[in-house]
Amino acid sequence: MNIYTLKGRIQTKLLTFIVAAAVTAIFSIFSPINYWPVFAISIVAGLLLELLWGWVITYQAGYLTWLVGIAEFFFVTAGAIILELPITIPEAALYYWVTWGIIQLFLIYGMPILNLSWADSGGEVW
Repeated sequence: MNIYTLKGRIQTKLLTFIVAAAVTAIFSIFSPINYWPVFAISIVAGLLLELLWGWVITYQAGYLTWLVGIAEFFFVTAGAIILELPITIPEAALYYWVTWGIIQLFLIYGMPILNLSWADSGGEVW
């Protein structure tokens, strides 16, 4: 069982934004919709929620990953609605869940290859 530190959670979240930016770029190339504002909202929501989760959740079981993802989705969607972004909820949902899924694959399969001690270091990258 690995316990991720708050510092590790923030560093890992920042690293995943690189992956999310790549997915956003692909979405933007193949769609007339501007996904960059949703990406910006997801950065703010993700970091704020990560700060909250870091104090509340010391060990994140697999099922909590889904609950945290759903909560983050609601915050991102609320932000898009409040800011009146020209994107429908189904479009935002498709973008969010595809991006979230790719990030999860990166964390499960990519991070252990890129940084062998990542999980043992509490998620701390640098």
